[in-house]
Amino acid sequence: MKEVLKRLTKSLLILLSFMFFASPYNSNNTIIEYFKYELSTRGLFWLLVLVLINTFFKNSKKQYNKRIEEISTIGSIIYVSLIIIGYYYSNNLGHRNNHLNFVLLGIIMLGLFFVIKNILLIIITKVNNYDKKTSKDDKKISFFEKKYNKNPVLSIFCLLLLFYIPYVIVFYPGTMNMDSLFEIEQFYGTFKWTTHHPIFPTFMYGILMKIGTKNIDNNFGIFLSNIIQLLLSCFVISLSINYIFQNTKNRLFRNILIIIFAFFPIWVINFYSCVKDIWFSISFLLFMVCTMKYYKEEKFTKVDWMLYIMSIIFTILFRNNGLHIMVLSLLSLLFLFDKRKKLKFMICMLFCILFSIIFNMTFTKIYDIKKGSVREVLSIPLQQTSNYVIKYDLTSEEKKVINKIVRIENIKNNYNPETIDYVKANYNNQATNLDLKNYFITWIKMFFKHPKSYVSATLNSTYGYFYPNKFEFKDNVAQLTIDAPKFVNKDNFKISHIEKFDTARNMFIKMIDILRVIPIIGLLFNCGTYTWILILDTLLLLINNKKKVLILSPLYFVLLVCVASPVNALVRYMIPIMVTIPFISFWIYNEISNENE
Repeated sequence: MKEVLKRLTKSLLILLSFMFFASPYNSNNTIIEYFKYELSTRGLFWLLVLVLINTFFKNSKKQYNKRIEEISTIGSIIYVSLIIIGYYYSNNLGHRNNHLNFVLLGIIMLGLFFVIKNILLIIITKVNNYDKKTSKDDKKISFFEKKYNKNPVLSIFCLLLLFYIPYVIVFYPGTMNMDSLFEIEQFYGTFKWTTHHPIFPTFMYGILMKIGTKNIDNNFGIFLSNIIQLLLSCFVISLSINYIFQNTKNRLFRNILIIIFAFFPIWVINFYSCVKDIWFSISFLLFMVCTMKYYKEEKFTKVDWMLYIMSIIFTILFRNNGLHIMVLSLLSLLFLFDKRKKLKFMICMLFCILFSIIFNMTFTKIYDIKKGSVREVLSIPLQQTSNYVIKYDLTSEEKKVINKIVRIENIKNNYNPETIDYVKANYNNQATNLDLKNYFITWIKMFFKHPKSYVSATLNSTYGYFYPNKFEFKDNVAQLTIDAPKFVNKDNFKISHIEKFDTARNMFIKMIDILRVIPIIGLLFNCGTYTWILILDTLLLLINNKKKVLILSPLYFVLLVCVASPVNALVRYMIPIMVTIPFISFWIYNEISNENE
């Protein structure tokens, strides 16, 4: 009887946490009115949920390994914390701070903790007990298998391309981010060429636009950029899928990866979009696959080294923060490899880093490229300052100092808690080093006056990278249009989609909108989902081989860059992690299986 009461109490607590999470309490009503409404409108549903929860705990009496228990507890604390932060800011609960709301948050936390811990116990135990012998290959050899056995990479490449061709035709010349058009304008000399955007993609887009325009038209110039990017993406994805299959010998893993990249529309719409982030993401994926292969295998061929070197160089050249990610990866991954491999890896990384730095310095000198605005590294401080300006009265000295960086009226008119871009656009480029020094001194002093303001500003502009329920904030799941100001597109480059395909394009976009609201599938469009999988992968490695956790470090460095970015939940910033997670996850599951044999 005591056990039954304990189980029912826990089930009721979890039910209340689900209820408050699904239907946030509005402090304009009493708690009695809240329950009255919920039970009268959704009472049968909540009763069914209670029965399911009680049944779940009734059937989960299994004794788990102590280490798995500890890791599951740590994991559930992390996940619950991320959920509460996301729930708090997505529902704007900061404006409803009262004792009852904090009590309800406590109930949500406790209920979710019990659920997530049990789910983690089940998942981690299943993965640890996974027996590769149970995944038997079908003895029948299909047409695809015959082709695959002859030429694995080419077979997957052609299959992906077959599914992508309709999109390539309908969206000709592809989609385009506004940043890429500005890069082309810089190359042509319309705008001053600065290091605000990476030098190499600016040069590449400009050259391809010249070639396309000279031979056909502006559309063909954009098409060249997009089709080269798409073909390279298909090649790297095919290479990566084949590596996972060769490493795991598991057809199921391979087929799941093929399905993900052939049918999930987020990939083709990104691969066929003119934006440097995709080149960076594909290069990063290749870097991670080469790292896995170098760590795992004794034989590392000349072709493997060539791909490794190209992946590192391109990762650095296609994003300004790529250099930071690679330097940090060098420092962390050194501890992953044994003594025999450590030196070669270090030489390879240092060569690529130095080559990229020299390349950028040389081009900067040749083309007289000016340094970009310092505002690009001020995203977090400016966001915190803006939140402070909105919430609190400033002293005359604070106003004077801040006005020299960004006019206070511009902050108040343009502040958005999820992005600093609109405020940052008004940054005073004439601000001196002394002005910046005074600003940072004031910024620190303001923190000690109201630290909560800084914390809330940072979390409000970053929680989407950790909260799976958060939709992307700014650019949709990918660039779906040719994003360019009309005056730029009209006066300098005539770039547009083909009108007769308008209906087909709109149907494709509507299909994405439908998929995004389907339970579970819709979560795969959101940044936070992939962070959660990354955390799960980390927990699995902590149980089995702590040292191997280091292989995930580059992914965490990319995540840190996303957190420091000017926009919350921007998918194109998160693409490097999103595209790599399926491969690294299957690799990890196979490693765990090998250790348990």
